[in-house]
Amino acid sequence: MALDIADLDLIRKTVQEVVETSQERLAQMVAKQTVAVQDEVRGIQDALRKASSHQAQVEADLADLNRTSEVLRRRVQNIHDHINNMNLPDREFTLRLGHLEREVAEIRQRLAI
Repeated sequence: MALDIADLDLIRKTVQEVVETSQERLAQMVAKQTVAVQDEVRGIQDALRKASSHQAQVEADLADLNRTSEVLRRRVQNIHDHINNMNLPDREFTLRLGHLEREVAEIRQRLAI
């Protein structure tokens, strides 16, 4: 069975339509994937901006914490220096007073129960 020109022309047109349809589908698929990738990239960029912002805030908080810690360290040192410069009877009085304050707190706690 030999194919005539009309049959060959029909086959050629059919193959051409299939190729064009496949190319269109491929182009649509590539376009969808490109949009999806762009969305993911935007999401990653947003996450990076947020992380950078959080990192800057954490660094600022740490700097503030370091300043506060240094102030507290100096205050504690001043208190220690003051206690060390007190006469012995004053120091003993301060220690006894602290002990009595703890006992009073324990008694209050027991009475609260």
